[in-house]
Amino acid sequence: MFEYIIDKLIGVELKLKKLKRKIAKKLKGYKTLLFNVLSSAVPLISVINPYDLNLSPQNLAYFIMFITVINIYLRFKTNTAIGQKK
Repeated sequence: MFEYIIDKLIGVELKLKKLKRKIAKKLKGYKTLLFNVLSSAVPLISVINPYDLNLSPQNLAYFIMFITVINIYLRFKTNTAIGQKK
């Protein structure tokens, strides 16, 4: 019984790894752009309706610094242009 469950879990894990590789391959060159688009929604929502996120100017500044650090990291980690493969 336990062997069957373990075999099924291993099968699911292998399928998830395969799906992750497939998604990463399709997003090649778009990950940094996607991160920036999604992260720009926070300040935009904060400006449109400041009561939704309840971000103080200081917290918004911290958020922007965090995004800057992540962008620098992503720039050094990635080496392909948008949509191009190695």
